Amino acid sequence: MIETSSLNLKHQSPKIFQSVAQTLAMFSKDCLETHNKYRHQHNSPPLHLSEQLSKMAQKWAESVAKESYISYSSQLYRGQQIGQNIVFRWTKQGAAFSGSEVADLWYSQVKNFDFSHYKHRMDTGHFTQLVWKNSQYIGIGKAGNSVGAVAVVVFYFPAGNIQEELQDNVFKTF
Repeated sequence: MIETSSLNLKHQSPKIFQSVAQTLAMFSKDCLETHNKYRHQHNSPPLHLSEQLSKMAQKWAESVAKESYISYSSQLYRGQQIGQNIVFRWTKQGAAFSGSEVADLWYSQVKNFDFSHYKHRMDTGHFTQLVWKNSQYIGIGKAGNSVGAVAVVVFYFPAGNIQEELQDNVFKTF
């Protein structure tokens, strides 16, 4: 279950509260399905949504939205580092963009990845983490702020983007 208490809806009717919770759940489902579609194309196994990672990602998304600045978390999960993809953008529609749109944005970096040299680059890190074969779980968080910006945070476990493991974890499409 995705926590929604941080959205300051305590004084809203239960129907409104339920509607927002469903929207967050649908966003997560959409984002996960799109991740897995791309992972399948790159011969990586499907990811599974982790409730604990989602709680962590939600708290981090709230922090990013509040600060209006992308920063990466130093949190550990099961005593290990987590992989992270974060997007922060301004929108007139508030939080009304889809989970697939976010995954599509990160995946679009595939055009910059050189499959013949397997070198980590700043403009491919979102793509490589998304399709990283050894990652098994993700947590998804989304939060908006009062000036119309939205932060989406996805945590991955185990973390990807390890240079010496790139060739064993990122594959061409089949």
